[in-house]
Amino acid sequence: MLEHEKDPIATQLDKKYEFLKGKRTTWERNWQEIAEYVLPHRSDFTAKRSKGEERLEMAFEGTAMRSLKRFASNIHNVFTPMGADWFRLTTGHPYMDSQRNIALWLEDATRIIKHHISRPTSNFHSAIYQYYLEAGAFGTGIIFVEDIPGMGPHFRNFPLSDCVLAAGGEMEIDTVFRLYKQTCKDLISKYSIDVLPESIIKKGQSEKMLEEVDVIHYVAPSWLHQELLPKEWMWPYISIHYLKEQKRMLSMGGFDNMPYICARWERSDREIYGRGPTWEILPDCRLINEVEKVYLKGVQKAIAPPMFVPDSGLLDPLDTTPDAINYYTAGIGGKDTIFPVPNAGRIEYAQDLNARLVNSIKEGYFLDVLELPGPIAPDGDVMRFSATEVSVRMRNRMPVLGPLLARQEAELLDPLIKRTAYILTRAGALGEMPKEMAEGFRVEYLNPISISMRSGEVNSMVQLFDMIMPLAQIDQTIPMYFNTQQILKNTAEILQVPPSNLRTDEEVQAMLQKQEEARQLQQEQELAQTAAQVDESQAKAEASRSQARAA
Repeated sequence: MLEHEKDPIATQLDKKYEFLKGKRTTWERNWQEIAEYVLPHRSDFTAKRSKGEERLEMAFEGTAMRSLKRFASNIHNVFTPMGADWFRLTTGHPYMDSQRNIALWLEDATRIIKHHISRPTSNFHSAIYQYYLEAGAFGTGIIFVEDIPGMGPHFRNFPLSDCVLAAGGEMEIDTVFRLYKQTCKDLISKYSIDVLPESIIKKGQSEKMLEEVDVIHYVAPSWLHQELLPKEWMWPYISIHYLKEQKRMLSMGGFDNMPYICARWERSDREIYGRGPTWEILPDCRLINEVEKVYLKGVQKAIAPPMFVPDSGLLDPLDTTPDAINYYTAGIGGKDTIFPVPNAGRIEYAQDLNARLVNSIKEGYFLDVLELPGPIAPDGDVMRFSATEVSVRMRNRMPVLGPLLARQEAELLDPLIKRTAYILTRAGALGEMPKEMAEGFRVEYLNPISISMRSGEVNSMVQLFDMIMPLAQIDQTIPMYFNTQQILKNTAEILQVPPSNLRTDEEVQAMLQKQEEARQLQQEQELAQTAAQVDESQAKAEASRSQARAA
C-alpha cells in the first residue's frame, strides 16, 4: 500500500468515530468540569495536558477529591473486597446445587476464578479501584479483560476520555472506540511491515523511534460488518486496530465475547453514558470552592489587614487586599495615625457554610452509610460503637445501597466474571464441567449487603433459641417442633459455608448406619456376656446343690 493511500475500512470507521465523538460534546464539557474538581488526573476531555502538568487550578478545596477516593475504597470493599469471597458459581437450581459432584465442581471453579482474579499479576484490584473512581465521578467506567497466553486474564482500566461508546437497542454498550498512543518502535515490533506506512517504518528505525502516533482499537458486533467478513468468520465480535491520521488498518481479529466491560453507575432513559454521585454534588463543589476563596480572603485580611497611612495630598484608589497601604490626606479627621481599614466581614459565616457543604458532599458519596465513625460526644470526641452495635447499624444501613449494587451486578460484575470464566475454560483451567450442567452456570454475589440482610434470619433464630431453651426444660416436647437439620442447611447457606465443609445426607446416613450397627453389635456382646454370666451362676449353683446332697 502506498504512503498516502487510505484504507476504505479504516476511513469508514474513523468517520463513525468522529460522528460519535461529536455527539458527546456536551458530555465532555460536564466531565471536564467534574474532573477538575474531583479527579484532576483524568481531566483530559476538552483540555489536553502535558505529562506531569499541574491540574489543580480550579480546586481551592479538597473535600470532594478526598471523599471520592474514600467512596471508591468503600465501594471496593463492599462490592469486590480483597481477601474475601464476593461471588460464587451456581446452576440456579437448588436441587442441582445439592448434587455432590456439581457442588464440588462449582466450589472448585469459584476458587480457581477467584485465584486468577486476586493474584497481583492480574491487576484486577488496581483496575477495579480506578473504575470505581470514574464511576463515582463521571458515572461511566471501562475495564478491558485481556487474555494473555500463559498468564490468563489481565484487567486494565481505560480512561473515559479515550473511549467513545455506542449502544444497542436496549441501551447496552456493544461498540467501543479506544484511542491510544503507540510509538513507532512498538508498531514495528507488533505489526507486519506490509501494513505500516513507510514514514512510520523510517521513524521506527531511526532516532525518532519513540515518536508517538494515534491508534484506535475498534470492537463491535460482527453483524455490523457482515459484508467485510469471510464466510468462515465465527467470532461474534470484530476487533480492528487502525492508524487514525493515516487511515491505515493494522489488524483485524475477533472475540467470542465483549472484552470491554462498560458499566454505568446510574443512567437516564435513552442516554448511552451514565451519571455518578458527583453529578448531584456538583453545585456543592462549585459553591464550596467559592466559599473557600472568600474565607481565605477574610482570614488574610484578619491577619494582615489593609492599612490607612497619612499622606500630604496624594490620594489613590482604595486597595482592600491584605497588607495593602491606602494613603489619605493628612490633617483629616484629627490625628494623623496609621490604622487598619475597618473590616465588618464575619469569617464564622463562611466556616458554618463550609461545614454544611462538607457534610453534603460526604452524604452525596454515601460516606454516612459506608462509614460508621460513631456519634460525637459533647466534648467533640468520637464515641466508638461496640461490635454488636456496629453489626446492627451496618445491617440497617446497607440496604440503601441495594439498588446501586443491582446495576453494578448487571453491567459490571456479571460480564466480568463470565468473561474471566470463559478465558479460563478455554485454557482448560476449570476442568470438565459435569454433564448435568447443560445450561451452564450463573454468578451469585456474596456482598456485605445481601449477607447483612439475610443475617437477620440467623439472628432471629438465635434469639428464638435463647428465649425458649429455658422453657424446653419444663416442656420436653418443644425441641420436637424444630427441624434442626434444615436449620443447619439454611444457616450454612446464609453464612456462605463452602459445600466441602458439610457432609451430604448420604454420608450422614452412612455414619448413622455404622453407629447403629456398632450399637447393635455392642448390645449383642452385652447379651452374650450376660447369658454367659447367668450360665456360670447356674452352674455354680447346681454344683453347690450337688455337694449339699452328697453331704
